[in-house]
Amino acid sequence: MTNPYTGRPPLDSAWQLGYDYGSQHAHHSTPEPPDFSGWDHYGADARAQLPGTWREGCEAGRTAVLGHAPAAGDATDDGEVLPGGVAIPATGDEPVDAEHVRVAVRQVKFWLNAFIHPSHVDGPPGAGVALGYEYFSGDGRDYSAEIHASSRLHSEVEIVDIATGEPKVSFQWHNCGESHALDAQLNVVATERAVPRAEFGEPHYANGVVSVHYVGAAAMPLLPSPDVDVNGTFSVNVETGEVSFHGNVDVYPWYEVYAAVNNGAAVTLVQAAPTGSPEGLLGGASRPVAGTADALGQ
Repeated sequence: MTNPYTGRPPLDSAWQLGYDYGSQHAHHSTPEPPDFSGWDHYGADARAQLPGTWREGCEAGRTAVLGHAPAAGDATDDGEVLPGGVAIPATGDEPVDAEHVRVAVRQVKFWLNAFIHPSHVDGPPGAGVALGYEYFSGDGRDYSAEIHASSRLHSEVEIVDIATGEPKVSFQWHNCGESHALDAQLNVVATERAVPRAEFGEPHYANGVVSVHYVGAAAMPLLPSPDVDVNGTFSVNVETGEVSFHGNVDVYPWYEVYAAVNNGAAVTLVQAAPTGSPEGLLGGASRPVAGTADALGQ
């Protein structure tokens, strides 16, 4: 089923989280959504809609797996069934080392980059005359899982203590590489570093999945310009090591998202080329991107 909230953050991320959970746990009776209080980058009205949107996605995911709308008889694995067939719902905050959960993930790292593939790009019309800026430097690279590859915006987060049922962020780091203005002979004539405005929220654990929400933005520091925007949710299934990202990016530049579990090898979640130009950056991130990978190779 297609996400009905595509392009409408944060509802699109909440629905997708619910769908992923529902499709992985189709026989849970009345699953509870995670705590969305950490998504405080969004207004109170938007946050109030998130639990209901998550439930919509969860029911869609269960339906996709079961082949029909979930019914009472489909609940077989998440609680004692009371007389009369009424199931006790899962609480959504069980410790991850509960008997029915095999904890395979102790630690996870997620990172993303917005970067410019060419070594340099044209400056905006008129900049060469007014400021001597004919070109701007790029990153001169292709997609790379090297965590500190050159980028315009980089964000990374490490989540630990997963096996305790109380995951926490051990660190998060955000950085923008230096931007260089170049003259017609490709000489550097000005250099500035943008200040990233980015943050990961608090990690949440529910039903064997740890998730963390992210919002990030940065602008070209050498000229007035709109932001490069990214937002979305990173998740890891603590039993299987499946990692995922569901979110939105801008139409420009290039984007990449990776994950590594238990200090293992990086796996790719998203690699997205531009669908527009820098002039299309006005407004927030509006291009949906998503990806899932097995970080444990099981």
